Order: sequence, then C-alpha cells, then structure tokens
Amino acid sequence: MNKNITLAIFDSHQNFGEGVGLQIEAVAEKLSFKDSLSAIKLYFERKWPYGKVSPNGIFEELVKNKVYYFYKATPTKIWMNDPREETDVRVEIKLS
Repeated sequence: MNKNITLAIFDSHQNFGEGVGLQIEAVAEKLSFKDSLSAIKLYFERKWPYGKVSPNGIFEELVKNKVYYFYKATPTKIWMNDPREETDVRVEIKLS
C-alpha cells in the first residue's frame, strides 16, 4: 500500500485565480482505535456547517460497519502559491 498522499488547503470562497492556498505532499498512517477516539471527539465537536453531533455510540457504529477510518497526514513538502505573481508560481515552505 502506498502511504504517499497529496492534499490542498484553500478557501473555496476565493475567486478563481485569486487568494492563496497550500499544496502538500505527506505520508498517511491509519490511526489506531485508541487514537481514533480522540479524532472522533474532535470531528464531532466541529461547528457549523457540520453541526453539533454527539459522538456517543457513533464511533463504534462506524467501526463496526467499516464506514470510517481516521488517518494522520505528516507533511514531507509544503508549497504555497506566490500572491505577488500573476501566473501560478508556487514557493516551497521549508519544514524544520
């Protein structure tokens, strides 16, 4: 199984070609059951538009039905587009 992933983070309300965002290369790992409990708590504490949903019993149901898995993404490279450029130029953000 290939654990290498890519993802993007941006404000979807920005007009096309405007604003900034991040492009990320990362390594993904599936969380253990124990670590997933913390993730599910965070997931269901989110505010609108996701609503306030109680996690009580939901995680067990998701796991039983093999619907949801939680993963941790550890970035290996990150870029952002340069807002000073008129064309799509990305700048690497150095990880320490």
